[in-house]
Amino acid sequence: MSDPSGPLRIVTHLGATAAPLAPDIAVVVPLPGAQVGMAYSVALTATGGTPPYTWAVTSGALPPGLTLNAVTGVISGTPTAAGSTTFTVTVTDSTGATASVSFSITVSAAPLIIVATLPTGQVGVPYSATLTASGGTPPYTWAITAGALPPGLTLNTVTGVISGTPTTAGAYAFTATVTDSTGATASAALTITVTTVPGQLVITTFVLPFASAGVAYSATLAASGGVPPYTWSIPVESLPPGLALNAATGVISGTPTTPGVYAFNATVADTAGNTATTSLSITVLSTLTITTTSLPAGEVGVAYSATLAATGGIPPYSWAVTAGSLPSGLTFNATTGVISGTPTVSGTATFSVTVTDSAGTTASASLSITIAVAVSITTTSPLPTGEVGVAYTTTVAATGGVTPYAWSITAGALPAGLTLNASTGVISGTPTASGTATFTVKVTDSVGGTASVTFTLTIVAAVTITTTSPLPTGEVVVAYTTTVAATGGVTPYTWSVSAGLPPGLGLNTSTGVISGTPTTAGTYTFTVTVTDSLGGTDSVTFILTIVAHVTITTTSPLPTGEVSVPYSDTLTATGGATPYTWAVTAGTLPAGLTLNATTGVISGTPTTAGTVTFTVTVTDSVGGTASASLTMTIATAVTITTISPLPPGTTATPYSTTLTATGGVTPYTWTITAGALPPGLSLNASTGVISGTPTTAGTYTFTATVTDSVGGTASTAFTLVIA
Repeated sequence: MSDPSGPLRIVTHLGATAAPLAPDIAVVVPLPGAQVGMAYSVALTATGGTPPYTWAVTSGALPPGLTLNAVTGVISGTPTAAGSTTFTVTVTDSTGATASVSFSITVSAAPLIIVATLPTGQVGVPYSATLTASGGTPPYTWAITAGALPPGLTLNTVTGVISGTPTTAGAYAFTATVTDSTGATASAALTITVTTVPGQLVITTFVLPFASAGVAYSATLAASGGVPPYTWSIPVESLPPGLALNAATGVISGTPTTPGVYAFNATVADTAGNTATTSLSITVLSTLTITTTSLPAGEVGVAYSATLAATGGIPPYSWAVTAGSLPSGLTFNATTGVISGTPTVSGTATFSVTVTDSAGTTASASLSITIAVAVSITTTSPLPTGEVGVAYTTTVAATGGVTPYAWSITAGALPAGLTLNASTGVISGTPTASGTATFTVKVTDSVGGTASVTFTLTIVAAVTITTTSPLPTGEVVVAYTTTVAATGGVTPYTWSVSAGLPPGLGLNTSTGVISGTPTTAGTYTFTVTVTDSLGGTDSVTFILTIVAHVTITTTSPLPTGEVSVPYSDTLTATGGATPYTWAVTAGTLPAGLTLNATTGVISGTPTTAGTVTFTVTVTDSVGGTASASLTMTIATAVTITTISPLPPGTTATPYSTTLTATGGVTPYTWTITAGALPPGLSLNASTGVISGTPTTAGTYTFTATVTDSVGGTASTAFTLVIA
């Protein structure tokens, strides 16, 4: 092979190995056989490369008598010698790229035929006659295989010479058989007539010509010697049906009706009463008939060959197209009946052929050949997408050519898990791995036409639900929506759900959206299944919690606040889905206070006393809301209303006075925060009562502080005299 990396290649169709590159020499190996003396023609064709091509025999040699046309690639001629030859043909395209392949042609010898006409012998006179043959492969070997030679004569098995001195008069019928060096044989029925004296009555007809059923026949028996005129006789039942003997002329004539071999004895009598008898036979062949009733279809650009066949009559035959014409590009061999060539135009050609046998009998038949357009693959790339784990099937289709088709992968490979049916072109199986495969599909039709297309086929990953459980929490009477998502497979997807969705919710089969307004709190378990357009599925079991509707649990009124005293109170809610968001949606908080939207804490330092009413709204994480109208009172600052000095006391005498305050938020708590009470007295922290029995006289100064329930304080310095 020249330049194995180049773009030129030869593909042979019965076992030859070729590089996976174009062009191809598209021809059957081995080439059709030939026969000595018969015209031969076969066309080598190439595809690929860059035409035009140049053809040459680069090793070995063609059989004698054949030549290769360097321009057309046609091997033709008339073989002159039998044998098998092997040679290499190289095709070169216009760029110089080459491809070579080894071929063989077997030339068989011409048919072996005995050619013999034997003279009459005479008793006591030396005799010599040579049997000859044509065709076959010499040297020949001769034998007598039926009957016997006249007494006194022998056959030389090497030379075919019959010689000797006849001893007994008579007509001696026998069969001579010749065998050539290859073992091929041929036989002939022969007769040698031996006379006693010159002028003796003898039958000189030894072999009668073949007849053909349904065809007029005539053959004349001949005799010599004796005293003419002659009278002939043959048992009537011995002649082929339809033939009769004219006793006066010796003519056997008529139209035979039944094929077969008919043997009989013919007797001639002269006017002197002498007679002679010989054994003869007439072979009646069947009626000449063209047995080919239909011809195979051909294809544009594909070498075509079909042989017409006939039976009956008397071979050899000659053929002719007598009406219509063959498809363009085809020719008809008149000797062999072979129609061959490379069709160039599609369509159906109807024509008549006539076969003529060696007796001039003819038979005709009307035939047609349909030439199809070149085969081509009609499926386009890319092929439909497949999916891992999902049964796949698609058909690669072709048109043109001559069915049935054979399909194959010639480059690349199908995705793992898939196979190509060589008869139907169906790619099927269950893919096992995702990815995009590139491969070449070749179709070959029944006459050897081919077409190829490179396809891509993408296998996607199996469809998979990517949403995980649990789903986002929902809330009673709050509109809910969430989407179950998937990846892989081939969209669009179709969604379905088993029983178990929360009341009030539904699944959109096209989008995978779960939506609606839940009506009942609880935790729900259900299974969602996605099915893609190829039938791939995946299922996931989900948990979805529906909580009760959010409710504000803080009641009105809120704890009282106090001017100038830091205030803090937390609003609370239950239900819904945390976290919550808080807002004042009507009215306003007391001056100095704010609401924390995240924690629900109302805090700050009130600046103005009074009672306010406002509305707060809580919103949970799923949009549920609840509102409440609240009232809050801000008291004035706490103030001690008792003034100094306090009523005086006397030692040893029980004492009691009450400190009083106003404002703030009761209850109050009283404490001595500076100085000290007279000995024997104490302050009641709850009531503000100073009581006891003073023990020591004197003037006492101390500070009393009142603290209300929200932390407001007031202090006053007092003087108490104990006498």
